[in-house]
Amino acid sequence: MAAKFDLPSDNTTHRAVRLFQQGKDPQFIIDDLVTLGVEKEYASKVVARVVELLGKKSDEDIAKDHKSDGKGAAIWGGTMLVLGLAITFGSASAASGGGYYVMTYGLIIGGAIMLVRGLSRMR
Repeated sequence: MAAKFDLPSDNTTHRAVRLFQQGKDPQFIIDDLVTLGVEKEYASKVVARVVELLGKKSDEDIAKDHKSDGKGAAIWGGTMLVLGLAITFGSASAASGGGYYVMTYGLIIGGAIMLVRGLSRMR
């Protein structure tokens, strides 16, 4: 079993981390470090460790996150919609003998939009 390569705290590592956080491809980072005079083997180890530590989400993980975000939006949208309808119909029935009532169209429309967007993300 090979010993684990620990990241040194040097300019090479900081540059690799910065480039990785900018979304650069690992091979691009290795090539960049090599052009700065870093040995290819060392650059490869540093970049592999940076990728391992900082992680790069797979397409499957991104899809799960997107679906989860959609579920949360759908729940909040549905809650807003139901709350808006309950307040509107509750105040309308209280004012049925005459008087004013509250129409919470902001909650109703906003909740409906959020619900539809959330449901579309869950697909």
